[in-house]
Amino acid sequence: MFYKRNGEASMRWALSFLFCVILVLPAYGELPVRASKQLKIAFNNPGFADRGFWKDVSDTMQAAAHHFGADLHIWYGDRTPNKIRENAAEIFDSSIDFDYIIIVNEYQKLSGFLRKAEQRRIPTLFLLNSITDQQKQFIGRPGQIFKYWLGSITPDNDKAGYEMATSLLDFARARNWQAPYTVLTLSGDNRTPASLERNGGLGRFLNKKTELREIHRAYTNWSKDQAFDETNKYLARAPAPKLIWAANDNIALGAIAAMNKHQLKAGQDYAIAGLNWSKDGLNAVRNKQFTMTHGGHFFAGAWAIVTLFDHHNNQLLEKEIHFPMEAITLKNIDEFEKKLGTRDWSKIDFTRFSKTQNKTLITYDFSLKNLLAATHP
Repeated sequence: MFYKRNGEASMRWALSFLFCVILVLPAYGELPVRASKQLKIAFNNPGFADRGFWKDVSDTMQAAAHHFGADLHIWYGDRTPNKIRENAAEIFDSSIDFDYIIIVNEYQKLSGFLRKAEQRRIPTLFLLNSITDQQKQFIGRPGQIFKYWLGSITPDNDKAGYEMATSLLDFARARNWQAPYTVLTLSGDNRTPASLERNGGLGRFLNKKTELREIHRAYTNWSKDQAFDETNKYLARAPAPKLIWAANDNIALGAIAAMNKHQLKAGQDYAIAGLNWSKDGLNAVRNKQFTMTHGGHFFAGAWAIVTLFDHHNNQLLEKEIHFPMEAITLKNIDEFEKKLGTRDWSKIDFTRFSKTQNKTLITYDFSLKNLLAATHP
C-alpha cells in the first residue's frame, strides 16, 4: 500500500507496471479463444478419411476446432457398420477423458452407444442424422431417458429435396418442354433419416405438381457406380427421362455417365440436380450440366464444435438445432468460388457464429450468407 505522501511515486510505479503488462500481452486479435479448459472431443465419422462428403464434414470440424483450441480426435468407419461399431468401442476404451462425443445415426444403431455414454457420463451430440420416429419410441428425446444425450444438429434435408425438384421443373418450363415431365428418382437409401427426409421433400413437390410424373425410383447406396448401373438398366427397357432427381452429386454424376452412354447430354436432352457442394458438383453447375448442387450440410461438423464450445461455456444448448441447406447455382457460384473455391475452411472465422464470443447473438445463424461474410480473403 502507498500512502498519500508517496502518491507521485505510486503513480510512476503503477504506470511502469501497466506498461510491462502490455508489452508481454499478445495483440487482441491474436488472443486464443479457449474454454475454461481445452475441450477434448471424439467424432465417430462413418465415412472415409481421404474422400467424399464425410471428409468435408471432418475438414470443417477440424477448422472450427482449431479456432476454438479444441483437441479433436476422429475415427473413420469407411462406410462399414462393423468398423463403425469397433470405432465406438475404441472411443469408450480410449485413455483420453473426452468431454464430448459426436456420433451419426448412419445405420440407426444408437441405443447401445447411448447406454455406454450414459454409463461413462460422457455428453453425446448427434450429427446430421438424428433419430427416426420409430426410434423415438425406444430411446425418447434428448435428455429424457438418456441424460447425457445433449441433442442433435441436423440440416433441412426436406427443403433440399423440395428445392431440387423445383429447379428441375423450372428448367423444363424455361425450355418449353412438353408436359408431363417424366422423373427418374435416384435415392441414397431407404433407411437413414437424411435420405428419408430428402425423399420426403421430393414427395411433397410431386404431390403438388401434376406436371411431373415419377416413372421409376431406385436406391443407389450413395454410390456413383450403382447410380450408373441403375440408370443404365432403366434406359435399356424404357424411354429416357426428361428430369433426374439425384440424392447427391456422386449419384448424379453416375447417372450422367449412363446417359452419356446413350448419347444423351445433361442440360440439353434432360435436366439433373445434385447435392453436396462437392468439387465435381460445382464444376457440373459451372458447365451447365447440373441445375444446382444443393448442400452446405457438411458444415454440420463446424457447427457441432461451435455449439459444444458454447455449451461448455454455460450457454444453453437447444435440444434440436435445425440449420438450412442452400443451393449453389449459376447465380451464386461466382461468389462462392471466389471465397471458398479452394475449400480452405481455415479462412472462415468460426468465432463469429459463437454465442460465447458474441454476446448479442440470440439464435445461431448458419446461413450461406453469414458463412461467406465470415470468410477472409
